Amino acid sequence: MKWFKKNGILLSVFLILGLFSFFEFQKTKTIANKKQKSGKLFSNISKRSISGINFYLQSQLDYKLTRKKKKWFVTKANVQDKADPVVTSIFLRQLFTTQKEKITSPKNLVNYQLDSPKRKIVFYDANNKKIQQLFLGAKSFDKRRFVLLGEKKDLFLASSHLNFITEKTFSLFRLKKLFFLKGSFDKIIIKKKGRRIVLYKKNNLWKGALNSFKNNLINLDEKKVDEFISTIKHLEAKTFIKENSKKSKKLLQQYKLLNPELVLSVFLKAKKIWTIAIAQDRKKSLTYAKTSERSTIYSLFKKDYKSLSVSLDNIRDRSSVFKINTNSVDAIFYQRGKRKRSAWHLLKGQWFFSKQKPWEKKKVEHLFSSIAQLKVVKFIPKKTIKKPMVLESLSFTSKNKPVASIQVRGYISSQKKNNLKDLVLLDLKNSQEYFTVSSLKWKALTKAFLLKSKKQKKK
Repeated sequence: MKWFKKNGILLSVFLILGLFSFFEFQKTKTIANKKQKSGKLFSNISKRSISGINFYLQSQLDYKLTRKKKKWFVTKANVQDKADPVVTSIFLRQLFTTQKEKITSPKNLVNYQLDSPKRKIVFYDANNKKIQQLFLGAKSFDKRRFVLLGEKKDLFLASSHLNFITEKTFSLFRLKKLFFLKGSFDKIIIKKKGRRIVLYKKNNLWKGALNSFKNNLINLDEKKVDEFISTIKHLEAKTFIKENSKKSKKLLQQYKLLNPELVLSVFLKAKKIWTIAIAQDRKKSLTYAKTSERSTIYSLFKKDYKSLSVSLDNIRDRSSVFKINTNSVDAIFYQRGKRKRSAWHLLKGQWFFSKQKPWEKKKVEHLFSSIAQLKVVKFIPKKTIKKPMVLESLSFTSKNKPVASIQVRGYISSQKKNNLKDLVLLDLKNSQEYFTVSSLKWKALTKAFLLKSKKQKKK
């Protein structure tokens, strides 16, 4: 009995050790086999070797990607377009980082939706030779994808990275950017509702005019012009609506582009290099567009249409209308109504009132800076109103020659239904417009200049 117990214990120990060794061996073998069967989906080809990718749907060619001189193009039927480099790059990167795990003995391809797969992708090299093909099947419970790879149709379970392929369509690969030209341009024509606005670039400064009247060029706000040009250069389609390769007028009429609301043309050295026509369908709340480069009809984002639909008044320079070359000014004259004109003169670096009483230099400097900071609220053509009488005038001369003259022609309200008179109507010599600025700021700057300080009163 003792012998049986002693040997039974030893036998149990040997049995446990044997089972442990067996399971460890099987585990190591499984890991080794899994490593052999796992890895990247495309281990035998590289991204650089691919020059063409065909996408099939229900055994029919849906669309294809083609690389020409490092640039990708996407084609469907008779429509070829530039492929979005960002979308294409992400697609290839995810494709080549996708991991696979081989299914050793598939019983029935029907279970994997691969008996007659809906989607197939074929890869070609630079010589248009097929180098690989991929069939897409069902998703697994952990959101991975069953695939058949190559002519042998080996069954693999690929990582979830591959799911994005089923979401990629011809339109998603198309480049949505509408302006491709690099470099600068020197002229823009905007036609809207019968009006024609022309923007000219000269000496790196943009100026504007109505109907190409170069003799009446208007200074433009550089920041607003830069924003406008940036909108043109970064303009993108919201969606692709229709192809008009046959240049059908009926199709253009359908989308209101036969007589568009807005036509914007870009020029370089008097040559038209790009045009976009834009129309709105207010019932459908859609904005349609077509460029001179393509036959496609697009829809635009509303914010882009608003940015492009500018008026000359919107982009005018309102902050530098009253800037004066103060370095040469040696005399200032102020007159209110029919009162005697007051005068200040610069004599040997010192300002004097009536050439006798010293005047603080800070007051003159403050006057110059305050005038330079005046911002125009409204531009009013002189033809539209009767010429009002002069209420005040502030003039500047240099060596008895006029530098600038600002005349007050009256006070008006910014809103029609009130009598606030919060704007002052200013006139500049040789100007074809009146300029309205804040009446409070105008009164403040004249009062600050005219008011004598305590030191001046003592003198």
